[in-house]
Amino acid sequence: MVGGCVAYQPQPLEPQAELDRLRQRVPADARPTPAPAGWNLDNGLNDSELVAVALTLNPDLRARRVQIQQSQALLIEAGLWPNPELSVGWRAGLGSAAGSALEGELLAAVLRPGQRSARRDAAGAQLEQTRAQILADEYRLVAEVRSQRLAVLFGRRGIELLNSETDLRRRALEVVNRQRAAGEASELAVSAAQLELAEAQRQLRLAHSDLQTQQRSLNCLLGLPPHYPLRLEETEAPDLPGAMPAWTLHELEQVMLRKRPELKAKHAEYQQAQAELRLAVLEQYPGLKLGPSFERELEGDKSLGLGVSLELPVFNRNQGQVALRQAQRDRARAEYVALLHQLRADVADALANAQRSHADLDSQQRDVQPLVERNGRLFEGAFAARQISIHDWISASQRVVQARRQILAAQLAYAQSVVQLEVAIGHGAVRPATMPATAPTTPYKKEQP
Repeated sequence: MVGGCVAYQPQPLEPQAELDRLRQRVPADARPTPAPAGWNLDNGLNDSELVAVALTLNPDLRARRVQIQQSQALLIEAGLWPNPELSVGWRAGLGSAAGSALEGELLAAVLRPGQRSARRDAAGAQLEQTRAQILADEYRLVAEVRSQRLAVLFGRRGIELLNSETDLRRRALEVVNRQRAAGEASELAVSAAQLELAEAQRQLRLAHSDLQTQQRSLNCLLGLPPHYPLRLEETEAPDLPGAMPAWTLHELEQVMLRKRPELKAKHAEYQQAQAELRLAVLEQYPGLKLGPSFERELEGDKSLGLGVSLELPVFNRNQGQVALRQAQRDRARAEYVALLHQLRADVADALANAQRSHADLDSQQRDVQPLVERNGRLFEGAFAARQISIHDWISASQRVVQARRQILAAQLAYAQSVVQLEVAIGHGAVRPATMPATAPTTPYKKEQP
């Protein structure tokens, strides 16, 4: 029996050592072996590779996964039979009675009918709840990573536009200086152009600072050091989802009902409450212990019989546990209904937001963008032909740049609304995976309810 025991192995926690390990993390630490097709970190990380790195290295997620081991241990414990109890007594004779008496019993608890299966059901439901909750955490992490990646990519595009605007203001200042030298412009015009250039440079500095903040946030989600020089896959433009399909709210609710991990976790919690209530009801009946009994009398006579131990439910029929488990089951059901109600509202909001963002982006690209490009060309030609003043040209150029930034903001809003809608229904391009996808996913793959 001693040979089957486990020896205690201490594992000291060294804060400095753990901090050093976090500092040395790189995306290659998440490289699977063997690496699947398309896995290449040398050219920067794409969307699927970022997801794989986050699911592997994120410290919060790694800590949550340890709960699976705890739930598995409870499942093992629920399936074990209770150990037998050995009871030994010795009595010495008093007065004229000489010698001694020895008695002993080896009793084993007899489980109530269905008690062992109820314990296993409760432990199994807890394990399923833990797995579903971790899946929900993975799902949220994937959504945050994809949304943060979009913020970084669009932030870089915004800096490109601000660089163009700064160059434009610098060019305008050069033109005004030449006109001032030729006596065609006043000192006020030069001062105004300098002020416009200073404002453009300030916005550019703020954009760089915001981009660094976004990159640090992305590194934090990936489990990388804050200032790690993360490389993203170079693309000419951030990838945008396709057109919105003709989905109804009812269809999305049906998909949400089957796919949303939080609902699966809450349903598993209810199943656990059911099993624990069943176990509490079974344990209200008397407990029985059986086993052989041996006795040696003072006179030397020996006897062997059957020992029985029966619990008498006089004061406690497990009424408190039964009432507690019934309340827990009622609470689990109420919490499931409340969660379902909230998720339905989230789906409706996410669908409305995605439709509104798509309509705004469609309007910007269909109506505004052609006018922006046309006006830019017209004002450039008019300024080159000296048909408009420098102030009119600067104002027109500023409107063009601002309109391009608004289009970029509309693209980012639509792309992030797609991610939020996929999170709300629990289905789509957002999916937890420990390995990068071998093929690109199609956003809004419509699932039949």
